[in-house]
Amino acid sequence: NLAPGTVANPLALQQFARLLEAVGEVSAGEAETLAARVQNEIAVPSGGLAPRGPLVDPGELLDIDGFDAELLDRLRPYVAALPAPSRLNVNTASAEVLHAIIDQLSLAAARVLVAERERAWYRSIADFESRLPNGTRVDNHDGIDVRSRFFAVVGRARAGVAMVSITIMLDRSQG
Repeated sequence: NLAPGTVANPLALQQFARLLEAVGEVSAGEAETLAARVQNEIAVPSGGLAPRGPLVDPGELLDIDGFDAELLDRLRPYVAALPAPSRLNVNTASAEVLHAIIDQLSLAAARVLVAERERAWYRSIADFESRLPNGTRVDNHDGIDVRSRFFAVVGRARAGVAMVSITIMLDRSQG
């Protein structure tokens, strides 16, 4: 979502910076710098040069200055490299991700939302919004949903001591 169609998305940049700050143990300024570096790698540069294009695996963050294996390990549970922009499913998102995408939502309040949805899933965006703390609102309704477009399916087969594993990304819109 940082650069759909290789065009930079300023809101997604802010959200990614908040996520980096929350889980990456980096300062706000460093988080903004790191997020901008990622976006600059995948968006069309102002000089008209060809962009790198979307990431196909979060591990590619290691190719970007400022990211190391430790930071990637902290980020990996919260990020995905998808083939197309997608909405965030508020029924499956972690508290850290909800905190990152909803401005003014504290991490503690996001944890309460996650705990509440264990008792009752959000049926609609309106239902989700009705459970937000007072003074908190969703600025980008196009960025969230109560269902998912992409699914990762993992398969494993074992024969004797040999084992093979495969992960497939399914796109709901492809049927």
